[in-house]
Amino acid sequence: MEFENIAFDSFEEENNDLLKFAINVFQDFDLLYYYQINCETIFNIIYHAREAYSSFVIYHNWAHAIDILHFVTFIGKQLYNRKKILKFDLLVLFLAALFQDAGHQGYTIHDTLDDDASNSIEIPRPNYNNSLNVDQSPENVNHCTLMMRLLSSHDSNPFKYMKSDDQKKAWKFLFKLVSATDPINHFSLIKKGNEMKEIH
Repeated sequence: MEFENIAFDSFEEENNDLLKFAINVFQDFDLLYYYQINCETIFNIIYHAREAYSSFVIYHNWAHAIDILHFVTFIGKQLYNRKKILKFDLLVLFLAALFQDAGHQGYTIHDTLDDDASNSIEIPRPNYNNSLNVDQSPENVNHCTLMMRLLSSHDSNPFKYMKSDDQKKAWKFLFKLVSATDPINHFSLIKKGNEMKEIH
């Protein structure tokens, strides 16, 4: 599968092909060697990401995560070739793409904000971790909590051989990227991005 092929459709691919595609993304940028991520670890990361998505959810599922990964890989390759992005940023960006909707139940933020309590869906509010000190919907906190649990175990931790400061930086950046996908946050971030574009 060509990363440069903008016509790539993850929803038309077989499950095993999506798994291979995800592994190839990390290999293509030499991230596995650079960050000492062995074959077992990268397989566990991607396998855990895939299993974090429900096959019953129509859109926010594993194929959608790969669709996002394909898009950020397509853009990331252009930036990397122009030396506008670092390997560190790519690693975290690719992980965020894989886990940004982990554990999604199929409903949206609008389901949780319905003024009519009889029509709204009751979502259990997970415990907030200190690392998640940002304004987020309960659904997005759930994505981050699940992602942190899956990536914190020794056999699937992509940051385990980084220096302590780099690990903290990676986690912080990862949470920030996933938080940016929350409807509560991403429109304001898009606005800031457009303002920065006009300045430059």
